Amino acid sequence: MMHRIECLNCKKVWWPSLPFMCGVRRMVKSLFRYISDLLQMSTIKDVADHLGISWGVVKIIHTIALKKVYKRIDLSEVEYIGIDEFSLKKGHEYMTIFINLQTGRILHAVRGRDGKSISPFLKRLKKKVLKLKAIAMDMSTAYLAAVKEELPKIDIVFDRFHVQGLMSKTSGGNNKIRLTGKPLRI
Repeated sequence: MMHRIECLNCKKVWWPSLPFMCGVRRMVKSLFRYISDLLQMSTIKDVADHLGISWGVVKIIHTIALKKVYKRIDLSEVEYIGIDEFSLKKGHEYMTIFINLQTGRILHAVRGRDGKSISPFLKRLKKKVLKLKAIAMDMSTAYLAAVKEELPKIDIVFDRFHVQGLMSKTSGGNNKIRLTGKPLRI
């Protein structure tokens, strides 16, 4: 167990800084790595139960580990990106995610689902992504406008689900159009 140190003169209390400790939680680095490794195979609750520590401590370690992993993602080899949003709560609070469609890895996440929310990452893509060929998305006008403005030479692919839904609405469900899967340049 680690003890705090108190100065006899000024009564200031502090934790000693040791080379094998990490972060403000004063945790041994090997335990931090072990928990991070376990979290790749289990849930936060399972890891907390296994180690006999609180869910909150494991969650903090998970958050720190994810920030390290996602701080610097190499975007230079990304060819196909998907943009999608999901609801955070019941109501109108959303988060937009950018996914590498070849690896399934989330490249970026941002609160909101409008053009202003996604434009900063699109600007970053313009500078970092050297091999980007296409971006897949739903038929959101906000996404479309932002992508066309920031990445005008990149192909845009609308997902089949939304295209079929639109066709069903406009033709009353009696459409004779067959989707081929070939990209349409916008």
